[in-house]
Amino acid sequence: MEHPKYAVYVLYSQKDHLFYIGYTANFNRRMEEYADGISKSKACRRPFVCVFCEYYLCRIDAMRREKYFKTSAGKRVLRLMLSDTLRNIDTGTTDPMLDFDYKENDKMVAFFDPNEVD
Repeated sequence: MEHPKYAVYVLYSQKDHLFYIGYTANFNRRMEEYADGISKSKACRRPFVCVFCEYYLCRIDAMRREKYFKTSAGKRVLRLMLSDTLRNIDTGTTDPMLDFDYKENDKMVAFFDPNEVD
């Protein structure tokens, strides 16, 4: 079975709290470049955290997904999908279970804050 080659990734800048979205055929190399500051245009936005990555077999599919994530609708979807992750990064929380509470019936129940909904 062939492993998908093309990665679409979303980095989150801890400095300006914005996304950087891209695609690559070599995900590990690209992440090392960002960490080392090789990309001059992105170096001033470091540090980055990779918050999302998905792989595709075809380059054109990866490019289409990258283009979608760069739209306003795509960024809204990312913020919705990754809301807990982004909150944990911004608050310095590393334990995702801190956002949950166990009730007497041992079912996990998420806290919902209606003020956080756009």
